[in-house]
Amino acid sequence: LRSAAQVVSYEIAMGLSFVAVFIFAGTLSTSEIVKAQEQTWFAVLLIPSFLIYVVCMFGEAARIPFDLPEGEGELVGGFQTEYSSSLKFALIMMGEYLHTFTASGIAVTLFLGGWRAPLPMDWEWAHTGWVPVLWFFIKFVLTFSFIVWVRASLPRVRYDQLMSLGWKVLIPVNLAWILL
Repeated sequence: LRSAAQVVSYEIAMGLSFVAVFIFAGTLSTSEIVKAQEQTWFAVLLIPSFLIYVVCMFGEAARIPFDLPEGEGELVGGFQTEYSSSLKFALIMMGEYLHTFTASGIAVTLFLGGWRAPLPMDWEWAHTGWVPVLWFFIKFVLTFSFIVWVRASLPRVRYDQLMSLGWKVLIPVNLAWILL
């Protein structure tokens, strides 16, 4: 129940942050969204949507500080107790990391310019051959490193704070930003 409630509350806010990107870019095509970020990244232009996406990325992936569905201190049972030394546990953990990889890739594509070089380095050779793949990979690694850093440095929040943040802060702020 904890997991379902958390996914529902943060999925709505995450979808609304995507709506702002789609409206600003004027398209749903990811290549066109990256092309629309030629001059300035959407992380700068749409900073409220980007910050809400970052918070929702942690909430959706159930990562610290929003890892209440698998909170070891509160829950006696669960998959961490049942599968503590088996291949099933490894598959579950790989699935969680795959989720954070996907969230990082979406953040890079929709908000951080995708495969385009940062503006001060916007030379002709920076967009040819394998160099765009390198730019995407660098941004991806930095985003994933941020996720790991946050996991290592923040404490877990209470469940009522988690739900209040999703329903009373993120969704109304995102709706107001879209209307603005």
